[in-house]
Amino acid sequence: MRPPRLLQRIAAAVALCVLLAACQVDGRVEIDVADDGSGTIEVSVALDDAAVARAGDLSEQLSIADMEAAGWGVVGPAVEDDGLTWVRATKAFEAADQVAAVSAETGVLRDVRIERSRSFSKTDYEISGLADVTGGIERFGDDDLAALLGGRRVGIDLEQLEAEIGPIADATSFTLVVRMPEDDDESVWTAGIDDPDPLVFSASSSRVDQRPRLWAVIAGALMLLFFASIVFTVLRIFARRDEDRRAEEVRQAQRPAEITETPTAVAEEPRRLELVVLDAMGVLFDVGDDVGRILVPFVEERGGTVDAVHDLYRILSLGRMSTAEFWVGVGLEDPPEELDADYADRLVANPAALVFLERAQEQGTRVAVLANGVGKWMQLVRKRYDLDRYVELWLISGEMGVRKPDIGSFEALRRVSGVSFRNCLMIDDRLEHLDSARQLGMSTAWFDPPAGVDEDDHPPLRNFAALTG
Repeated sequence: MRPPRLLQRIAAAVALCVLLAACQVDGRVEIDVADDGSGTIEVSVALDDAAVARAGDLSEQLSIADMEAAGWGVVGPAVEDDGLTWVRATKAFEAADQVAAVSAETGVLRDVRIERSRSFSKTDYEISGLADVTGGIERFGDDDLAALLGGRRVGIDLEQLEAEIGPIADATSFTLVVRMPEDDDESVWTAGIDDPDPLVFSASSSRVDQRPRLWAVIAGALMLLFFASIVFTVLRIFARRDEDRRAEEVRQAQRPAEITETPTAVAEEPRRLELVVLDAMGVLFDVGDDVGRILVPFVEERGGTVDAVHDLYRILSLGRMSTAEFWVGVGLEDPPEELDADYADRLVANPAALVFLERAQEQGTRVAVLANGVGKWMQLVRKRYDLDRYVELWLISGEMGVRKPDIGSFEALRRVSGVSFRNCLMIDDRLEHLDSARQLGMSTAWFDPPAGVDEDDHPPLRNFAALTG
């Protein structure tokens, strides 16, 4: 059975009477999206008292059996608090991938998509689609009604009607309302049946889980206490050794020398490579200084102010402001979604790195990315290159609230991955990041070091070809 086209079905029952009476008909579609990507769609039509009087008994005129058979719950006609008579039809979708089919049954919405992406401590939601009420009042006619009324989809001569009551578009309205998770404000659009093009709509929201960020802060504090205790312990050991040395000199002067044995060292457990940890900019992506070489020129080309870029970027990369606030801060007033997309398009992946990721996946090697950056921009690039196919974990400073080389970022990696530091290989292009990783016991590789520079602590890795062959 073909799904009912709800606005057509409801409107067809009242359109003729209402329009002849020159009354008001308001159509409304509301989409509510829940945290898990499920939700509901409600289609409703409101009539004023004059329209109800002209239309007669709507309960008898509305044929709702096929709507209910298709899973729509129909309520009304009923007078509500605003004094209008409402007819409402509601249907739920259990997952994001069901919204396209359910919304298409309204006869107005099409190409509706809900995307939900997760990262370390944040879930982003986005909905987009088209609302099409173009085509005049005949769009809301019904084929069966047309067959009964001489081929006229609403049963009357529309030119004659407009000559009597004025433009039909003035007697109708359409409103689309979208409510997203974690967003107290609803997004509202209006359209008219005389609009030349369909309404393009989109809305987004984000849910931030503070627990991972809290763990990162706690881990950082614990690591600081840990290193402070190490320093204190080392000082005590040196002091005690000095005391023991003087005491031993006294004992040696009072008794014959003794034969001592050197204890056998216990063999350390061998390392196992369980997780390859990549930096983003300068390793996974071509340019290392993305702020100086990409972001500053981007802002300058757009006519913004470059003086504050570095300071504001650091705040942004710690998750303390949104990208929309950043763009305003550097003097750009274009829509933030457009600026985000245009800038992310300038971040280009290292082709050899993509080959390495494929090889690592084939060999069953786990890969994580631990990077200073902006979660929103990184998500756009991840989607463009389909990187989530190869990278298991993404830990981005803008989502954790802590930047490398702070110990908290590495501790967050250990907790999320479940892999000990000694079984991780860190590949980074910055020595300060590698130094922190080495202090924690990680194996390290300095990616693409300057020519002629020797580094004993971090073996150089000129390119990914050395790993892929």
